[in-house]
Amino acid sequence: MNAPAITRLIHIGPLRQESEALLKHINIPSLVITLTPESPTFKEIQDDLKYISTVVAPQAGEATYYSYNVPGFDSLAPASGLKSLYPGVAEIQRKPVETQPLNELISEHCPSGTLMTHLVLEQPEHALSLLQVWQEEGMLDNLEGLFVRTSPVSLYEGMPTQAELAAWCQQHGFDTSSEKIGSDSSEDPEFILLEFKRNALHVPLKAAQEKVDALKKECDSHQKKLAEYEKLLKENAHQLSESAAALRETDAQLKQSTKQLDEKSSQAEKASKECDILKQQLSEKESTIAQLREKLASQQQNQEVIQSRFEALESKLEGKLESLLGEQRSYIQQTSNALGQHVTRLAHRQRDERALSHYLQHGQRLVSTELDPGYALALLEKYHSQRYDVVVVFGSAATTELLAKAEVSTHGSQTQLMLEGQLNDVLTPSENDLPTSIISIEHQRSQCAAIIKSLEANNCRQAVNVVHAPWIECKYQDKTTLFYSSEATLKRLGQWLPDGAKILVVIGPPLLKVNNGVHDGLSELLQYLPTQALDIVMEGLSSSLENELKTDWNSLLANRQRQAEWHQLSSTLELKVFV
Repeated sequence: MNAPAITRLIHIGPLRQESEALLKHINIPSLVITLTPESPTFKEIQDDLKYISTVVAPQAGEATYYSYNVPGFDSLAPASGLKSLYPGVAEIQRKPVETQPLNELISEHCPSGTLMTHLVLEQPEHALSLLQVWQEEGMLDNLEGLFVRTSPVSLYEGMPTQAELAAWCQQHGFDTSSEKIGSDSSEDPEFILLEFKRNALHVPLKAAQEKVDALKKECDSHQKKLAEYEKLLKENAHQLSESAAALRETDAQLKQSTKQLDEKSSQAEKASKECDILKQQLSEKESTIAQLREKLASQQQNQEVIQSRFEALESKLEGKLESLLGEQRSYIQQTSNALGQHVTRLAHRQRDERALSHYLQHGQRLVSTELDPGYALALLEKYHSQRYDVVVVFGSAATTELLAKAEVSTHGSQTQLMLEGQLNDVLTPSENDLPTSIISIEHQRSQCAAIIKSLEANNCRQAVNVVHAPWIECKYQDKTTLFYSSEATLKRLGQWLPDGAKILVVIGPPLLKVNNGVHDGLSELLQYLPTQALDIVMEGLSSSLENELKTDWNSLLANRQRQAEWHQLSSTLELKVFV
């Protein structure tokens, strides 16, 4: 039995963030070929990752290696458009390097039977020429995924553009993919790692084309034989004509002999014999001509059958090819639409990030990047426009930090005296002593400590009261659920606030992972804050859970005879409960 094939990912050229993400995501044995110094973290990416320090070229030899002051831009060709695209890039060194062909490196460093199923090509200057050589050598026949670094413009001398590379890949059975591996926030759209996947129709289409070519060759052979038979028929017809002429001449001679029979009786017997011989020859030639005619008729009939079969097969293949090409065009259109939608979403996300940074009046990103920029911006606008008396956050450190920074940015170092000390203390505040700070409730002490540490690092600790409230079992509609043990905190908050006070409540994602945990949230809030107006926002709620939650909460609000409205806050669900 033959040994099973071994799949392998081959990475060629400098290692970048996207490259390491691909190695982790695809997770098959990998061979990394690069002049980048070997990192001690390679073994953390894959246990069986193999590193080779050399340069790949179509043939073994020597080339000039150009180094630049920015990592990742080193190449085997001098920079051209690269310096225009990145004005700060400058050449710092040129040195000769030895090059090796890829097939020899795979044979030397990989087990027998290794198949290259995934290729990451980080040499944009020679990407197309390398792919053309490997295509001729058959090294791309088993390729499933192809990732090539490229640019819309030529960055190095002789480098193909992104359009030229994509056109060649599509011609040879590779389609661009919209899938993204890992975070793409740092990827430069002018210097992108473009992903291609093998078109499933390429192999059957190629086989069909080869079959058509074979049939055409067979047809050409039959036509050649037909031409030979027609030539033979013409030769036989010429011989028949000659024989007929000979026969006429013989007949004339026979008549002459008959005429001379009386005169030369001695020659009569001889003439009779010659006549018999000539008749026999004529009969043999006529028999030969008849056989040749029958053979020609049979060959013509066979030629008509072959021609009919060929035309039927050609029509069938044309229909199948048209069907396959139609499916391919549909697949390409769907892929293009998905890619366009992804680019639109990416542009919207970048726009929201810039708007959010401007809104917070900071030149840096947020402390946490967990929140969607569009949702974070909408939440901040709501927070500032509604002027809530207090904000209660259940299990969302990112939202706590976001609102705390907004609070400090708006009110400076103003502090609020609220919920200080033990929760069991009985407080009797005055009517005008209302809290305007943020209460962050977490079910783990370690998370509480992490939030406090982060708030202190960002100089906004004074705006937040962090409360530890472990999850406890609750009964909701004859079901056992979990919710924060926040009864004492909510009771105390009710003592602070007057009737009609406005409260923003944010329920974070951790509770959504608990069986029906979020369903009990509204019941707890209505129980201990019955006379306040509530704006309840749920982060990370799925569409399936959203419908179930609306049904349960609408039923609860109807039983309590409380007026409420559902709203969409960016990509998040919000419930407004009126007093």
